Amino acid sequence: MIRHADEHLHKDGFLGFLMRPISRALGTEAVYEDQDLNLIGNGAAMLAVHSPDEKSKRAAWERIEPFQPLVARHYALSGIEHLAGEL
Repeated sequence: MIRHADEHLHKDGFLGFLMRPISRALGTEAVYEDQDLNLIGNGAAMLAVHSPDEKSKRAAWERIEPFQPLVARHYALSGIEHLAGEL
């Protein structure tokens, strides 16, 4: 994840350079990426699950929730749903 974020930063170009501070100011994806990278850097694991619909999202969350993740979010076209523990 850390390597991916670093590669993404270098490949985004000027538009990405401009969008990142705007995203941080709005409290959206860049803030979550910063928080996630901080957790990962301190030894946390990351799990990504492809759940393209509500049914698969619920099924995945039912399996994950008992492990009490520090943070859990569902990213959809309609927005970001916070399932657990925002920092």
